Amino acid sequence: MARDDFTATFAPEDDGVQLHGKAGARKRFERMIVPFTMPLLIGPGAISTVIIYASEAKAYGLAGTLIGLSVFVAVSISTMLAFWASPLISKLLGKIGLTVIVRILGLILCAMAVQFILAGIADSTHGLISKSASAPYQSKN
Repeated sequence: MARDDFTATFAPEDDGVQLHGKAGARKRFERMIVPFTMPLLIGPGAISTVIIYASEAKAYGLAGTLIGLSVFVAVSISTMLAFWASPLISKLLGKIGLTVIVRILGLILCAMAVQFILAGIADSTHGLISKSASAPYQSKN
């Protein structure tokens, strides 16, 4: 994401030959599958978040359950709308806009990965990396 031309993977060509019909649609669909999306949507982090918030909603009874379900439905609908609007968004942004956004998101992903590695090393080595360096933005509660 940070170095490659990501938008070239959505081109309807295969080895210089234009693909039409089912073959072209299948090839474009195969290229659009992003392995990072599924763990973010239905992976362990999402499941853990739902479980934690559901357990916290128990204290509010039926009202908490209904609010939690309505939030779940609202997030699901907004995700579905974002996926449906992706062709329009990509058309509005164009190739250059998509490339810029993908590269920025790639840099953010790299920064998060380094942060996770630093936090893991700091927690497992006890003193090799200070807590303030591994988690600089934690609240002082």
